[in-house]
Amino acid sequence: MGLHAYDNVQSGFSVSYTKTISRAFKDGSDEVPLRYPIRFAAGMQQETFYNFTGGNNRELRPYVSVTLF
Repeated sequence: MGLHAYDNVQSGFSVSYTKTISRAFKDGSDEVPLRYPIRFAAGMQQETFYNFTGGNNRELRPYVSVTLF
C-alpha cells in the first residue's frame, strides 16, 4: 500500500539560443584566445496534481534561464 496524495504529471516547452563569446587572455607574455558559450532559454512548465482535492490542481510556471559555460 502506498500514499498517492502527491501523484503528478509534468510537461513543458522551452526555446533556447546559444552564442559563443570570444576574448583574449594575456598569460604573461603570450595572448591566449578564449571561447565559451552562453545560453539563454525561456519556456513554460505545467504541473498537474490529479489527486489534489483542494482548489486548483494545475500550476503553470514561466521560466527564464541564462547559462554560462
